[in-house]
Amino acid sequence: MIAAMTQEKKEQKQPETVAAHCSGAVMDSAVAIYRKCFNALDKGENWTEDSAAAYFRDLMQRDGALFWTLRIDGDIIGISGGCDLAASIVWPDMPPDISQAFDPQNVFYFAVTAIDPRCQGAGYGRDFSAAWMRDVKAKNYRGIVGRCRADNLPMRRIFEKSGFQIIREYQSEMGGVTCDRILLYKEL
Repeated sequence: MIAAMTQEKKEQKQPETVAAHCSGAVMDSAVAIYRKCFNALDKGENWTEDSAAAYFRDLMQRDGALFWTLRIDGDIIGISGGCDLAASIVWPDMPPDISQAFDPQNVFYFAVTAIDPRCQGAGYGRDFSAAWMRDVKAKNYRGIVGRCRADNLPMRRIFEKSGFQIIREYQSEMGGVTCDRILLYKEL
């Protein structure tokens, strides 16, 4: 069914963005999609089921945690989530020149968005990101901070088309690998 979704998108199949609790079947789907999207064995990054599940459990325990799924006919094809910037994994390492520009209680840290690779390239990531950003704004956040690997060009395009600006380029470890990352910000 998923293989046909890219073609169905062209036929105006409308996905549904659903706020969800990341547990049970939703957690299983999140882990599977995350591993498909972010395992980069050629770069030494290997997310196991256990390490990916631990990542999501940690994220969901942070203050202000929010999680969404993107579904077509009930099938989860995308995931997204984050938390208050003050509770995020990036806040403790934020340089003073950047951290002083934000009230971390009013800024949402966008931690992850991933679309099943079989469904990428059909505009789902752009539409999904726009939907969860509307939810974040409705919760009275004043801005969104996100990060991604510097070489993740599809995600960078979504950020840029959504009005995010790069505020920092740096290296950090995640998934056992140190890589180049970018930190971005969008005012709401």
